[in-house]
Amino acid sequence: MPKKSKRTKKSTKKKVMSGAEHTGFIAILMLFVGFSLYGIFYFYNSTSLYLNTFKASVIEGDAISGDYEVDDEVAYDDESENDDGAVPEIPSECTTCPRIPVCQPFCEYTELVLDQSERYEIFTDVWSDHTYALPIETLYKLGIIKGYDDGSFKPDQTLNRAELLTIITNAVDADFSGASYDYCFSDVTNQWFAVYVCYAKTHGWVAGYADGTYKPGDTIDKAAALKITMEAFGYEPAETVTTPPMSDVPVDSWYAPYVVTALDAGIISNNPTFNASHQITRAEIVKTVYNAMAF
Repeated sequence: MPKKSKRTKKSTKKKVMSGAEHTGFIAILMLFVGFSLYGIFYFYNSTSLYLNTFKASVIEGDAISGDYEVDDEVAYDDESENDDGAVPEIPSECTTCPRIPVCQPFCEYTELVLDQSERYEIFTDVWSDHTYALPIETLYKLGIIKGYDDGSFKPDQTLNRAELLTIITNAVDADFSGASYDYCFSDVTNQWFAVYVCYAKTHGWVAGYADGTYKPGDTIDKAAALKITMEAFGYEPAETVTTPPMSDVPVDSWYAPYVVTALDAGIISNNPTFNASHQITRAEIVKTVYNAMAF
């Protein structure tokens, strides 16, 4: 009789992982988790750096436009300082913070720059450490004001009524085309200042005196200069004045509504007194116009 072949019975026991194998698996798992966390952290930092760099190319959500281009090597971050707290490097065209988009991130540092930089001349009688250096230099660079032939500005000299309107019409970038601006008052005919005075009259900034004159050569007080400036820039006087905005400004005075609005808009400082009859100087009107332009 033939012999039956002997079959080997296959074991059904599950292989149990040894202690050493278990430890190795845990180590590999932890290594994988570590690399994953590192990758996430690196991606987050890289993305944040990119977003911060991208943010530097815009100003409060508006892309920088116009004739001024951003230097790729300069970081325009409106909230950044150097690690040591020093003022960041500021482009030369922005040292007085003119109203161009590329300069806006540096406006908060402008005063510091004027203090820390080497003293320099703006006019022969106005240097970079002058009280009104910032508004005077800014408006000068923008072509709104000019000095005298001798290179001076005469900041403490009182301003006349014709000069006031010349500065303000330049500041609002008045368009003189399409109309004839002359012979608008009995004493304003075709003089050099006629175009500025007559433009102001046409737009309701000034009305002149009852006798039909404007008196362009007269000085102008602080209250009248403030009223004309605010009307030229479209600021509305306060509808009601219930309490004196300053100790020497009665609630029923004609200029009180303008003072209230000017204080709210930061056009004038909140001093104890206003001194409405003070004859305004050239430097003072430049500062008022500068503030009205909302730099």
